[in-house]
Amino acid sequence: MTTRLDFRRLNKILSMLITQIEQSDFSTADVSKEWHYMHIMSCSQLIKPEAGERGLSMELAAITAALHDYGLLLTGKKENHAKTGAALIGGFIDSYNTIFGGKRGIITSEERATITYAVLHHSEKEINSGEPYTELLKDVDSLDRYLHGILTEGAYLKRAANILHTSQGKRNTV
Repeated sequence: MTTRLDFRRLNKILSMLITQIEQSDFSTADVSKEWHYMHIMSCSQLIKPEAGERGLSMELAAITAALHDYGLLLTGKKENHAKTGAALIGGFIDSYNTIFGGKRGIITSEERATITYAVLHHSEKEINSGEPYTELLKDVDSLDRYLHGILTEGAYLKRAANILHTSQGKRNTV
Protein backbone atom coordinates (compact mmCIF):
# COMPACT_ATOMS: atom_id res chain seq x y z
CA MET A 1 0.00 0.00 0.00
CA THR A 2 1.23 3.49 -0.86
CA THR A 3 1.74 5.80 2.08
CA ARG A 4 0.96 8.89 0.02
CA LEU A 5 -1.64 9.05 -2.70
CA ASP A 6 -0.99 11.48 -5.55
CA PHE A 7 -3.92 13.85 -5.90
CA ARG A 8 -2.00 16.96 -7.02
CA ARG A 9 -4.23 17.49 -10.06
CA LEU A 10 -7.42 17.00 -8.05
CA ASN A 11 -6.30 19.37 -5.30
CA LYS A 12 -5.51 22.15 -7.77
CA ILE A 13 -8.81 21.61 -9.60
CA LEU A 14 -10.68 21.84 -6.28
CA SER A 15 -8.78 25.03 -5.52
CA MET A 16 -9.75 26.47 -8.92
CA LEU A 17 -13.40 25.54 -8.31
CA ILE A 18 -13.39 27.12 -4.85
CA THR A 19 -12.07 30.35 -6.36
CA GLN A 20 -14.82 30.22 -8.97
CA ILE A 21 -17.47 29.60 -6.30
CA GLU A 22 -16.17 32.54 -4.25
CA GLN A 23 -16.45 34.82 -7.29
CA SER A 24 -19.94 33.68 -8.34
CA ASP A 25 -23.23 35.46 -7.68
CA PHE A 26 -25.75 33.08 -6.11
CA SER A 27 -28.59 35.59 -5.67
CA THR A 28 -30.76 33.87 -8.31
CA ALA A 29 -29.17 30.41 -8.25
CA ASP A 30 -31.14 27.21 -7.66
CA VAL A 31 -28.62 26.11 -5.00
CA SER A 32 -26.53 27.97 -2.46
CA LYS A 33 -22.84 28.73 -2.41
CA GLU A 34 -22.56 26.47 0.63
CA TRP A 35 -24.10 23.57 -1.30
CA HIS A 36 -21.48 23.88 -4.03
CA TYR A 37 -18.67 23.82 -1.44
CA MET A 38 -20.12 20.82 0.37
CA HIS A 39 -21.09 18.85 -2.73
CA ILE A 40 -17.83 19.14 -4.67
CA MET A 41 -15.77 18.32 -1.60
CA SER A 42 -17.87 15.41 -0.36
CA CYS A 43 -18.37 13.85 -3.81
CA SER A 44 -14.67 14.10 -4.65
CA GLN A 45 -13.82 12.31 -1.39
CA LEU A 46 -16.64 9.75 -1.29
CA ILE A 47 -15.82 8.53 -4.79
CA LYS A 48 -12.20 7.55 -4.09
CA PRO A 49 -12.60 4.29 -2.14
CA GLU A 50 -15.42 3.10 -4.40
CA ALA A 51 -13.30 3.85 -7.49
CA GLY A 52 -10.53 1.72 -5.99
CA GLU A 53 -13.03 -1.05 -5.25
CA ARG A 54 -14.18 -0.98 -8.88
CA GLY A 55 -10.62 -0.96 -10.25
CA LEU A 56 -10.81 2.63 -11.51
CA SER A 57 -8.38 5.50 -11.07
CA MET A 58 -9.23 7.20 -7.79
CA GLU A 59 -7.85 10.52 -9.01
CA LEU A 60 -9.72 10.54 -12.33
CA ALA A 61 -12.93 9.54 -10.55
CA ALA A 62 -12.44 12.30 -7.98
CA ILE A 63 -11.71 14.92 -10.65
CA THR A 64 -14.86 13.84 -12.47
CA ALA A 65 -16.85 14.14 -9.23
CA ALA A 66 -15.43 17.59 -8.51
CA LEU A 67 -16.37 18.84 -11.99
CA HIS A 68 -19.74 17.11 -12.49
CA ASP A 69 -21.88 20.14 -11.54
CA TYR A 70 -19.78 22.70 -13.41
CA GLY A 71 -22.79 23.69 -15.52
CA LEU A 72 -24.83 24.34 -12.36
CA LEU A 73 -22.01 26.46 -10.96
CA LEU A 74 -21.77 28.59 -14.11
CA THR A 75 -25.48 29.04 -14.78
CA GLY A 76 -26.98 28.69 -11.32
CA LYS A 77 -29.74 26.55 -12.83
CA LYS A 78 -30.38 22.84 -12.33
CA GLU A 79 -32.24 22.52 -15.63
CA ASN A 80 -29.90 21.22 -18.37
CA HIS A 81 -26.87 21.72 -16.11
CA ALA A 82 -25.31 18.42 -17.23
CA LYS A 83 -25.47 19.34 -20.91
CA THR A 84 -24.24 22.86 -20.21
CA GLY A 85 -21.42 21.57 -18.04
CA ALA A 86 -20.29 19.08 -20.66
CA ALA A 87 -20.22 21.85 -23.27
CA LEU A 88 -18.15 24.18 -21.06
CA ILE A 89 -15.89 21.81 -19.13
CA GLY A 90 -13.30 21.81 -21.93
CA GLY A 91 -12.51 25.47 -21.24
CA PHE A 92 -11.92 24.72 -17.57
CA ILE A 93 -9.67 21.77 -18.41
CA ASP A 94 -7.76 23.89 -20.96
CA SER A 95 -7.16 26.55 -18.29
CA TYR A 96 -5.95 23.94 -15.81
CA ASN A 97 -3.63 22.33 -18.41
CA THR A 98 -2.20 25.68 -19.50
CA ILE A 99 -1.58 27.09 -16.03
CA PHE A 100 -0.82 24.02 -13.91
CA GLY A 101 -0.45 21.01 -16.23
CA GLY A 102 3.31 21.33 -16.62
CA LYS A 103 3.88 21.17 -12.88
CA ARG A 104 1.07 18.87 -11.73
CA GLY A 105 0.37 16.80 -14.85
CA ILE A 106 -2.07 17.53 -17.63
CA ILE A 107 -5.56 16.15 -18.06
CA THR A 108 -5.05 13.95 -21.14
CA SER A 109 -7.44 13.89 -24.09
CA GLU A 110 -8.62 10.42 -23.03
CA GLU A 111 -9.29 11.63 -19.47
CA ARG A 112 -11.01 14.72 -20.83
CA ALA A 113 -13.35 12.53 -22.89
CA THR A 114 -14.16 10.41 -19.82
CA ILE A 115 -14.86 13.50 -17.69
CA THR A 116 -16.99 15.15 -20.38
CA TYR A 117 -19.06 12.01 -20.96
CA ALA A 118 -19.65 11.53 -17.23
CA VAL A 119 -20.63 15.19 -16.75
CA LEU A 120 -23.03 14.98 -19.70
CA HIS A 121 -24.77 11.83 -18.45
CA HIS A 122 -24.56 12.09 -14.64
CA SER A 123 -28.17 13.27 -14.26
CA GLU A 124 -29.55 10.20 -16.08
CA LYS A 125 -29.79 8.16 -12.89
CA GLU A 126 -32.37 5.71 -14.28
CA ILE A 127 -30.20 4.76 -17.29
CA ASN A 128 -27.14 2.49 -17.18
CA SER A 129 -24.62 3.93 -19.65
CA GLY A 130 -22.23 1.02 -19.29
CA GLU A 131 -19.35 3.49 -18.84
CA PRO A 132 -17.68 2.78 -15.47
CA TYR A 133 -16.76 6.34 -14.43
CA THR A 134 -20.20 7.65 -15.38
CA GLU A 135 -21.98 4.92 -13.43
CA LEU A 136 -19.73 5.47 -10.41
CA LEU A 137 -20.40 9.22 -10.54
CA LYS A 138 -24.16 8.62 -10.67
CA ASP A 139 -23.92 6.36 -7.62
CA VAL A 140 -21.80 8.80 -5.61
CA ASP A 141 -23.87 11.85 -6.60
CA SER A 142 -26.95 9.98 -5.36
CA LEU A 143 -25.22 8.87 -2.15
CA ASP A 144 -24.04 12.40 -1.40
CA ARG A 145 -27.55 13.76 -1.76
CA TYR A 146 -28.80 11.03 0.59
CA LEU A 147 -26.06 11.71 3.17
CA HIS A 148 -26.89 15.44 3.15
CA GLY A 149 -30.47 14.64 4.13
CA ILE A 150 -32.10 15.44 0.78
CA LEU A 151 -35.16 13.37 -0.06
CA THR A 152 -33.79 10.44 -2.07
CA GLU A 153 -36.17 8.13 -3.94
CA GLY A 154 -36.36 5.90 -6.99
CA ALA A 155 -33.19 5.53 -9.06
CA TYR A 156 -31.34 7.93 -6.74
CA LEU A 157 -32.02 5.71 -3.73
CA LYS A 158 -31.13 2.57 -5.66
CA ARG A 159 -27.81 4.11 -6.67
CA ALA A 160 -27.02 5.30 -3.15
CA ALA A 161 -27.70 1.76 -1.95
CA ASN A 162 -25.14 0.47 -4.50
CA ILE A 163 -22.39 2.03 -2.44
CA LEU A 164 -23.95 1.53 0.99
CA HIS A 165 -24.33 -2.21 0.35
CA THR A 166 -20.96 -2.77 -1.34
CA SER A 167 -19.31 -3.86 1.89
CA GLN A 168 -22.00 -6.51 2.28
CA GLY A 169 -21.40 -7.88 -1.23
CA LYS A 170 -24.78 -6.70 -2.53
CA ARG A 171 -25.11 -4.44 -5.54
CA ASN A 172 -28.14 -3.11 -7.43
CA THR A 173 -28.14 -2.61 -11.17
CA VAL A 174 -30.10 0.21 -12.77
